[in-house]
Amino acid sequence: MRLLMLPVVAALAACSQSPSGNASSAGEGTSADAAASQPPMDATGVPQFRTGLWEVTDYESDGTTAKRLRCIGQEVEEDLRTMFGTASTPECVKTRSSGPQGLTVKGLCRQPGGTETEAEVTLSGSAIDFDMKLGLYSIVNGKRHGDLSQSKGRWMGECPAGMKPGDESEAG
Repeated sequence: MRLLMLPVVAALAACSQSPSGNASSAGEGTSADAAASQPPMDATGVPQFRTGLWEVTDYESDGTTAKRLRCIGQEVEEDLRTMFGTASTPECVKTRSSGPQGLTVKGLCRQPGGTETEAEVTLSGSAIDFDMKLGLYSIVNGKRHGDLSQSKGRWMGECPAGMKPGDESEAG
């Protein structure tokens, strides 16, 4: 599942080196509409997805798409914990909000040399489907450079024999 893209995990992990028991900002919504558009959360506010085989379709900003199958297990929970469950640091300001669009986490981090990195992940869905929009940008001399992509996934069932969590293949 591209839900766990390493650049996003790395960018948002830079916002904190340790998990927070409550990473939510004061602006987190509580309406029934907001709750309906988000996957279930664990006690620390980290999205939970069913383990097993997922079909994931990636939509890139250049109009290309790719469909793949991925076996999901515990590694997804750790990546999600990094993306959604860490707190801000002086170098990286991280905000979290929720609403009808889903759960959004934004991170803005100052890098050595003055460059800033901005990451934004918006996640909606349920335990068996998701829609994730991902923006990853660098800000150099006041100009924002980067890309926005989208992935959609749906749970297909148990992973087939011979496929273990973390394995993926092209979808036919």
